[in-house]
Amino acid sequence: MKRIVAVATSTLFVVLCAAVCMASMAFAKEVGTVAAAEGSAYIWRNGSSIQAVIGTAVQKGDQLATGRPGRMKVVFQDDSVLTVSEDSRITVDDQVFSADEGKARSVFGLLRGKVNAAVSEYYHTPGNNYEIKTETAVAGVRGTEFTVAFDSEKALTEVIGIQGVVTVRSMSDLEGAGVLVTANESTSVQRGQLPTAPHRINETMFRNRIEGFEFVGHGRPESLSNTAVLASGGAVKVAAAGLVTQGAGAGLENGGVRNIGCEGDATSRIGQPPSAIKLTGQLGLDLGKQGMMMR
Repeated sequence: MKRIVAVATSTLFVVLCAAVCMASMAFAKEVGTVAAAEGSAYIWRNGSSIQAVIGTAVQKGDQLATGRPGRMKVVFQDDSVLTVSEDSRITVDDQVFSADEGKARSVFGLLRGKVNAAVSEYYHTPGNNYEIKTETAVAGVRGTEFTVAFDSEKALTEVIGIQGVVTVRSMSDLEGAGVLVTANESTSVQRGQLPTAPHRINETMFRNRIEGFEFVGHGRPESLSNTAVLASGGAVKVAAAGLVTQGAGAGLENGGVRNIGCEGDATSRIGQPPSAIKLTGQLGLDLGKQGMMMR
């Protein structure tokens, strides 16, 4: 009788372990892919770190981490692009997307450092939600681009608008109206306080605030808003009104257009035919091994 009970218990344990493994596999769905990485760039998952290289899968629940120096760019299944500056930590708290239904939801937690988000057109749809949260603030958008910086020692969040409109609320008053930040505007949120009134920042301050997102060999794109164009490998025009031009390279004479993509950043290969991309993984965004080393 004891032997029967032991066998039954053992069988139940195996079944439970299998169920847990299946649940873990379901949770570990790939939601994004590393499109560029440089310096110290890692993904923390289940207590272990994975070096971030071009083609590395990003899953819900991951923490994206960079050292000094280090940076990383991730393209998500909803076509949004997140660029992580050096010495930063951000968690992928939620990422739900259905192209057929047009539904999208993204929630990130910025623990420290600075990130730039280029949000796809899916977030123009009412009901879809893209948020970056810090200890002191939450920034929410619908189809735009913005930068969030969080100083964990000072418990201070700063949100910079690059394109479109960003709604910023204090974590101490999430039901409040918050403030709206537009292009070239900034607001800051101290712990326990409401967001400051958005104020216009000049070009020099703007450049300083968004420093740290360029990759070696790229210079800085004419504007961080061009990040959204990268997902389709498109070309961007130079010197549009209000765009940052510092670091623009040569070769812009013919019509003032250049392709941002290069060997060191595989973002431009996303959306191209299967012959241009090695289609593996759940998202089909394994970008191969070319250009894995940044120039």
